[in-house]
Amino acid sequence: EPIKSAHGLNIALHVVSPTPCAAGDALCELATAAAGKHGSPPLSVNAPLARTPPPRPEIILVIGGAGDVGRLRLLLSSARAAMVRNIVLVATDDDLIPSLGADAPAESIRAAELGPLSAHAGGAGEMPRTLLKWRLVEALLGYGVGVMYLDAATVMLRDPFKSIYRDADIETMSLGWDDPSAYGYNHVIDDPSMGFTRFCHGSRIGGYEPNVFY
Repeated sequence: EPIKSAHGLNIALHVVSPTPCAAGDALCELATAAAGKHGSPPLSVNAPLARTPPPRPEIILVIGGAGDVGRLRLLLSSARAAMVRNIVLVATDDDLIPSLGADAPAESIRAAELGPLSAHAGGAGEMPRTLLKWRLVEALLGYGVGVMYLDAATVMLRDPFKSIYRDADIETMSLGWDDPSAYGYNHVIDDPSMGFTRFCHGSRIGGYEPNVFY
């Protein structure tokens, strides 16, 4: 359960009751190993306002395939520079992990090895990545692990765990591709002479496309 909000927010929580890892549960074992590399969550960057978060395990989840090799090399390189090591990489095909070679995190696994979590009820072929993502997130939360999901096209400039409050069910980060978007500034096109007003209100807020969320 999240700590008390530093800003006095009251949010209806839906807490997932954690269950112990079952013997041979590959995802749970990977998450436990990865979380041990991160230690207790650090203080928020807003330490004067926020309380110390509870020392619970946390991991970063990344999903990718062979077509993401270039993006993942950049992500993993930035993670090393930011001293972030608690990454679990799930590959959607057989080629990704061998292609990454020594750059692949120790906690890497093919989705096909996750059994029921990756079973595609829709028939033959690869499970849609969005469905796989949410199945994995649900399972990890069920282990009592905090999950930060990163899109393969993410680059870390610092440890992202230092930029979250942990006082809500889900926290989303701005994509931050320019300064105003990074600040969450509301861009507005407001021109009644064009026959509409504020049609594009807020279209560039990074949180509208949560490629990075905790």
